[in-house]
Amino acid sequence: ADFQTVLVRWAHLDLGEYVRTLNANPVAHGGYADVFMGYSTKHMKQVAIKRIRVHLPGKSGFAKVR
Repeated sequence: ADFQTVLVRWAHLDLGEYVRTLNANPVAHGGYADVFMGYSTKHMKQVAIKRIRVHLPGKSGFAKVR
């Protein structure tokens, strides 16, 4: 399946409207993602937010930012 199809299939798991990042700087990072502290208004508690980095070959404007 292509990426758009996967996103549509998992759309019910999107908590974007309920979660806010607390800090612009990540608290951790790995090879493919950065982790930020956030707050969930749905669950009324602090949460970790994993933000996947997108790498597009040949597009230096999309390089990893630290």
